[in-house]
Formats: sequence, structure tokens, C-alpha cells
Amino acid sequence: MDSIGQDNDSVKLSDIGLLLFLTLLNVIDRQLLVSLSNWRKPELNLSNFNLDC
Repeated sequence: MDSIGQDNDSVKLSDIGLLLFLTLLNVIDRQLLVSLSNWRKPELNLSNFNLDC
């Protein structure tokens, strides 16, 4: 058997940590957008229809 590439097939803990960090950042970013949308709507002269599009 050839042992070339065996190290690349395993998932490292740092890879999982990076994915978890990016997922958490995505969730926080989406929550901030939702919570700040009513505050930004008057500044940008947007209606509820403009936010849904």
C-alpha cells in the first residue's frame, strides 16, 4: 500500500474550530442586521417593502 496523502485525509481540530468560529460570526452578524434594521430604515428612507426585496 502507498502511504502518500494519508495525513491530508484527516480532519484537524483547528479546521473544526475555524468552521465553528465562522458559523458563530455568521449567526451574530445576522442577528445584528435584524436588530439594527429598524434603526437604519428611516436614515435610508426605506419602507418595509424595500427591506423585503
